[in-house]
Amino acid sequence: MANIPVEKTESGAAWLPWLLGLLALAAVAFFIFQAIDDPDTVETAEVEAVTPLEPAEPIDAPDATGPLTAAMFLAADDVSQYVGENVTFTGLRVMEVTGDKTFTVSPDGSDQTMLVYLEEEMTPGVQGVEGRYDVNPGQMVELVGTVQMLTADEASAWDVGSSGATGGSPYVRATALDIDGAELDQVEVDDTTIE
Repeated sequence: MANIPVEKTESGAAWLPWLLGLLALAAVAFFIFQAIDDPDTVETAEVEAVTPLEPAEPIDAPDATGPLTAAMFLAADDVSQYVGENVTFTGLRVMEVTGDKTFTVSPDGSDQTMLVYLEEEMTPGVQGVEGRYDVNPGQMVELVGTVQMLTADEASAWDVGSSGATGGSPYVRATALDIDGAELDQVEVDDTTIE
């Protein structure tokens, strides 16, 4: 028999390992990209310990839950702590008008009164009205002002003795007043009654 040299040719299966290698590489890349884009993947970081805050000092007021009211002011053991404080008091009934710029008020439903001095200019040429406001007993008012202590000179000059206020008594020096006239049955202006 004769020896005939035969050339070997590559069969089509030689590319199969390359194809499987590329598929494996693509699968690995797919899983890596999935892990990067996965919103459920949470990165953790070290967090430093937080020191709790110390509790704040209590507010030196009768009631730390809200603003100072006229009832709280009148019930305070030491009203001198409020001197110089700007206040807005609502729901006050005018009890007595003691002068052109002074009157007493009481929180509605209370028997305690406080003196109010109203800072206003006299209205020249208008009969029966001393200034911008015409305050009468029985009116409900809201006032804005500053807490002050009455001096003996002010008590004498304002003639507020009938109100019970004396030197050293607290009062409110009002800069604004809102009068609710709905409680009035009549108003007197220049000796004429208007109903």
